[in-house]
Amino acid sequence: MPLISRLVTAVLSASISAAVVAQTSTPPPATRGMATKTDQKSAAPTTSYRSVFDDYVAPSDDKLVSWRDANELVKSIGGWRVYARESQQSAPANAAPPPAGGRSPVPHKTH
Repeated sequence: MPLISRLVTAVLSASISAAVVAQTSTPPPATRGMATKTDQKSAAPTTSYRSVFDDYVAPSDDKLVSWRDANELVKSIGGWRVYARESQQSAPANAAPPPAGGRSPVPHKTH
């Protein structure tokens, strides 16, 4: 075995044995009876964790309807023009639908 390999092996085994001795040794006489870091950690107040999702209530799903029934409902309400008007104004939700067959007076914004 070359000299470098033996030197590296000796240094590694010396460091490992020093680490083992350091971990298994008893504390020096001056610190016996004193609180150690391990004792301080165990004496720390306990904390608790509460998830922000504990009180979460999933929204209830509405009854599913077929797309044809949904389209008929939108048509009976007045179509997309009513929804467009609602988004442009602060009209009440029960506003009258636009006149049948006519154009809805939806204000157009110019940019």
